Amino acid sequence: MRKTKKLTSVLLAVIMVFGVMTFVPLTVSAATYGDFEYTLEDDYTCTITKYNGNASDVTIPSTIYGNKVTKITGFDNTDVVNVVIPKGIKELNCSFASTGCFEGCQYLKSITLPNTLKKLSWNVFSGCSSLQSINIPNSVKYIEPYAFAGCSSLKNITLSKNIYEIDRRAFAGCSALDNITIPNSVKQIGGQAFTGCTNLTTVTFGSGLESIGDEIFGEHNYWDYCKNLENITVNKNNIFFSSSDGVLFNKNKTEIIWYPQGRKNTSYTVPKSVNAIYGDTFVNNPYLKEVTVYDNVKEFSDCSMGYMKSGWKYNKIEGFTIKGYKRTEAEKYARNNDFNFVALPRPVNPKSVSLSKNSVTLGVGESVTLTANIQPTNAVKTLSWSSSNKRVATVSKGKITAKKSGTAYISVKTSNGKIAQCKVKVKPAPTKVKITPKSVTLSVGEKYTISEKTNRGSYASATNLKWTSTNSEIANVTKSKGKKATITAKSVGKAYIKITLYNGKTAQCRVTVK
Repeated sequence: MRKTKKLTSVLLAVIMVFGVMTFVPLTVSAATYGDFEYTLEDDYTCTITKYNGNASDVTIPSTIYGNKVTKITGFDNTDVVNVVIPKGIKELNCSFASTGCFEGCQYLKSITLPNTLKKLSWNVFSGCSSLQSINIPNSVKYIEPYAFAGCSSLKNITLSKNIYEIDRRAFAGCSALDNITIPNSVKQIGGQAFTGCTNLTTVTFGSGLESIGDEIFGEHNYWDYCKNLENITVNKNNIFFSSSDGVLFNKNKTEIIWYPQGRKNTSYTVPKSVNAIYGDTFVNNPYLKEVTVYDNVKEFSDCSMGYMKSGWKYNKIEGFTIKGYKRTEAEKYARNNDFNFVALPRPVNPKSVSLSKNSVTLGVGESVTLTANIQPTNAVKTLSWSSSNKRVATVSKGKITAKKSGTAYISVKTSNGKIAQCKVKVKPAPTKVKITPKSVTLSVGEKYTISEKTNRGSYASATNLKWTSTNSEIANVTKSKGKKATITAKSVGKAYIKITLYNGKTAQCRVTVK
């Protein structure tokens, strides 16, 4: 009986041991390779987890005992100055969002990244306050939050041409950065991505950008706003955003996304395409003292202009003035915020518009400029020009250019829809021109009228003919009506009267004065 109990106790002990082994994993210390700690993954690749050396220049090994190194999850050495990461490394990862591989390496001045790297993870270089430049290889497609946060010496950044996202606060606190160009590949930029970039003056966004996070150039806790930002430009092929005079808009310019805080203009007129002003659009620009807002703006966010912001506190800019029409949202915003308001006279709408010519004939390649007469004279002068057939004739600000034989109608339209038209008939360009007569003999003081003629079917308007004399002291020439000119004999001798058409064709008449 005693033996049976003892055997049962042994069996239970064995079962308990196996139970513990089943549910409690064994803890294995990280392996070492020189000054590096690493782990061997299931696919026989290595992950470096720590550097225990004290060298200022460090080259990460590409293999450990024949196994490829593909990942770095920790470095934990703040004294390193220069680091070279070899080809083959795919990830600079971290165990938690709050800890980055090279985070806090305050003496790190340069790091070489391989073209096998896929992304830059959370906080990977945050706090590397001595890092001066970074060349992000084209293999990198994603920069995670805070990747370069607090890199206060980082002045030169070359971004991957294949990157599609820069996440929130990725470059927060990069106070030495003075300009940056966002590649066409970037589709998304997270909120406050450049907060604290206090020396940033110019930003260029590429054609692929689709979304921008809140307060991309704003402040956050201990990071200041981009106080020196003066100019924002957007690639003209971008279909979501645009820029004008350094200010960031959505594509159709119905919304101002960001007014640069370092733009030194003391006044600004909100474009008439804008219908709403949201968020901190104009906040933290100490130079801007006056904004003109017309009745196209139907909505203002609280404290969207006329304020300097510090944390959650908004302080009014002294003497800030809003100009606009009475009984509009602009006046309401000014009154509600106790700003100066200057009432502007409302514009007068045109009652009619007419053109300097109702019809015109041109040769191919010839141009003529029309002028528009708006009544009353103090009415809004905004005009739009169009052609019914751009293959025949085009128009730009009233200047018509003949393109091809045929007929087109040029229209001018006022801001309130009043229209005037000019019929344009286009004929072939002259291939030759002649003067009749080819020669003439005159006495001193005598006058004579000559005329020009182009080849049949062609045309050149009289306004584009140029008459000249080779010797105006013997005979000069003045333009007459139509295609005629008058020669005046001045003194004895010979001279040639020349005509030049708009397309360079010429002819001469010999003048002998006795």
